[in-house]
Amino acid sequence: MVVLLVLIGAAVFTFRSDEQARRLGALCGRIATRALAVIGRPPRVGWGEELADMRAETVGVVAGHWPFLSVATLANQLTLFGVMLACLHATGVSGVSFFEALAAWSLGRLVGSIAITPGGLGLQELGLTGALAGFGGGADAVVATALLYRVLTFVPTVVVGSACALVWRRDERSRRSVLDGVNEADVGEPVQGQLHG
Repeated sequence: MVVLLVLIGAAVFTFRSDEQARRLGALCGRIATRALAVIGRPPRVGWGEELADMRAETVGVVAGHWPFLSVATLANQLTLFGVMLACLHATGVSGVSFFEALAAWSLGRLVGSIAITPGGLGLQELGLTGALAGFGGGADAVVATALLYRVLTFVPTVVVGSACALVWRRDERSRRSVLDGVNEADVGEPVQGQLHG
């Protein structure tokens, strides 16, 4: 809860103004530089401007598209809850009502949103399992539900995201090589002209 409150406070501080975003980014950069200096890593610079740019981009996107983003987010969350209900049914969990399942799922999502592990891996399962068991679900079936839910919602995202990242990196490399070729051609033309002159 402390980590979550710190993250919420940092987000509120960042989105109040550009200047506050710059100050927070610069502070985080200084902290990261000191921490990474222990292992001989180079200093982190420019975090203030990067955070201010991210804030401006986020505000622009949300201001222009908030109705669509709200509907899409709601549909996404309801779909994930539907997957969990299907997992409860598939693993034979009994003694947990619809609203108890919703409360357990919400707690798992809240705990998983704390950025300690990638995607809340491990934390979300712990929160979901503990809540469902607390509401009266059998221990074995509850653990099976949590694991099945995470496999169905986490693994496809990682696989698709990794494939997209590989495609993006390949396209980025080919784009850079094309740009490097164009830049070399631009530099070469004046030189050739001077030689002929």
